Amino acid sequence: CPRGKWRTHDILLSKPASSRQVVHTDSSWEGKRKRNPPIHYITILIPLTVQDKVTGGTRVWPRSHRDKNADVSSTNYIDTIEPLLKIGDALVFDGLLSHCGMENNSGILDGVPRDRYFYYGAFATGHDPNTDVTGS
Repeated sequence: CPRGKWRTHDILLSKPASSRQVVHTDSSWEGKRKRNPPIHYITILIPLTVQDKVTGGTRVWPRSHRDKNADVSSTNYIDTIEPLLKIGDALVFDGLLSHCGMENNSGILDGVPRDRYFYYGAFATGHDPNTDVTGS
């Protein structure tokens, strides 16, 4: 895309007994339409280690990127999905999609502590306030 560029990339780690992340977006709604904004920021997550129900993955709220006022406050995860990806698979989504990294319960539930590593990358067209924090 001639208007876009890589904004940030890193290797992220979820240690055994890590807690669930707060539900968040990787981009900002600032200056965007409240309903159906055009896509401008793409998040890419690629597991580098085994990801399963014990080590956790990334839980997403489908369609939350289409409505700034989508209700993502529920912790019972109704209307959410947590795809369990294989090593090297990619989860690609709009940066306005609400999501969170889930708990890494390895070592607690199964007695075998396992770090969960994954690649995080973001591609954006134009400036995004989030890049003030995560990259240039």
